[in-house]
Amino acid sequence: MIGTPLKRTEPHRLADEWVPELCTQFSNATGWPLRFVPANHFSDSESAIPRQSCWQAELRDGQQLVGQLRLDLPHQRNVDRSFAMVSQLSKSLGDLVEQVFSTMRRSAVGTRERETLVNLGPSVPQGPEMFGAIKQLLRAGLQLTDFRSACLFLLEPAGNELQLRVTHQLESRFVPQANRSLRNEPPDLQVLSSGTRIVLRRGDGPSNDWLPADASIGFCLPVQAACGVLGTLWFFDRRLRTIEPREKQLLDSLSSQIASLLERVVLRHESATHERLRHELLSLNEAEVDAPIKTLRQPNFEATWRVSSRFEIGGDLCEITELSDHEVAILIGDATGNSVPAAVVMTGVHGALGALLAGRQEDARDTARVLQLVNRSLFHTRRLPHFMSLVYGVLDTQTRKFTYTNAGHPSPLLLRDEDVISLDSHNLLLGIVEQSKYTSDSIELQPRDVLVCYSDGVSEARSVNSKFFGIDGILRSLGPNLHEADTLKLLNRVWHRQSAFAAPGQADDRSLLIARLLPE
Repeated sequence: MIGTPLKRTEPHRLADEWVPELCTQFSNATGWPLRFVPANHFSDSESAIPRQSCWQAELRDGQQLVGQLRLDLPHQRNVDRSFAMVSQLSKSLGDLVEQVFSTMRRSAVGTRERETLVNLGPSVPQGPEMFGAIKQLLRAGLQLTDFRSACLFLLEPAGNELQLRVTHQLESRFVPQANRSLRNEPPDLQVLSSGTRIVLRRGDGPSNDWLPADASIGFCLPVQAACGVLGTLWFFDRRLRTIEPREKQLLDSLSSQIASLLERVVLRHESATHERLRHELLSLNEAEVDAPIKTLRQPNFEATWRVSSRFEIGGDLCEITELSDHEVAILIGDATGNSVPAAVVMTGVHGALGALLAGRQEDARDTARVLQLVNRSLFHTRRLPHFMSLVYGVLDTQTRKFTYTNAGHPSPLLLRDEDVISLDSHNLLLGIVEQSKYTSDSIELQPRDVLVCYSDGVSEARSVNSKFFGIDGILRSLGPNLHEADTLKLLNRVWHRQSAFAAPGQADDRSLLIARLLPE
């Protein structure tokens, strides 16, 4: 242990305040004057008893001289107290004061040692020099205790083996079993499973197998973070001795410092990984939060669509792709779940569709066949228990024929004059059954017809009264003059009305597509 002398700003300074008051109370009770003389008020030449004093005793804090108690002769000769009795009382009082001094010194030393460990935490490096930082903490642990060497074992990711990572004042080759399989039940296993400390002593049977050759005692404690136990910390000493409670408390604090350091490094690494994945997924997914409105206009056809995700990325797919100068593919879908899992499924389906639509036009026109192939691809490639609904349709603007296949998605709405036609088609979600068969339907559109495609994030939004926006909300938002307005105005009417309707906290991925044939 470091034997740094205490300054008078610690318990010695406090003694100047309360010990004289204690002496005054003693003098008043006995009639014999008792004085406290601080150590800095006399020299070694004054060690002899002064002429006016009849008794004196030194007071120490366990290491240093704090001062003296001096008993003077009473001013009144008729004081009813014998010298023997009073001197004995003085000695008892001196013993009590010394115990107080010793306690105060130990408290001050403990406080300084804890401050040393606390101050080490923010100062150690937190990057690639992590193990050097841990070595610095181990060095501090040895300086603040009576141990002679230390080492750190960390659990491997699989959780079935401990590996020696850092040593101090001990060569790695002298540490028994640097790679410790938990199947072999090393003493570390008890520490990891119970979270308690253990002490191994040479001569206690199996303990000899786990102590370095020059060590007689080993103290093992867990390195435990909020996420769980990360490893074990060992301290060794050549002497077969009792470990003081103060040492145990200090090493507990040091173990927490190491756990905190390791946890910060892990969290920083995970944060960087998550940020990288977020940017990569965003680059694959165009359905970002508050994504811009997109439009497509041809001589006799126009369409507007918009997608918004609840989180940075989402699972909604909504777009129109031109297959030829008179054919467009309409896509709207919704992967189950939210955020990254849904985005992974949606991205896989989007990629499969892109590959199929880039092939022969004849194949792209067969909507049932396209979804059958996409379903099979998703079934074999998905890694999460998530599926996807999808409407895939092809509109020939010359013949006005709209052919579509619906894989479990909310039915599109066709608004013709005063009528609302639901384009129902019943097929399974994509990704559930490998050999699922899909069917297609078709309808001939008329000029001024309005086609509305949406995801359940639009229709299932709830108000503060738990009422659904529903299909009725979509139709009311379109307004009475829907056949006169362009698709951009129609989309904005529904989008803004639904946003105002939804209660706070009810946001979900949502997609909306509105298309129409223009009068010739």
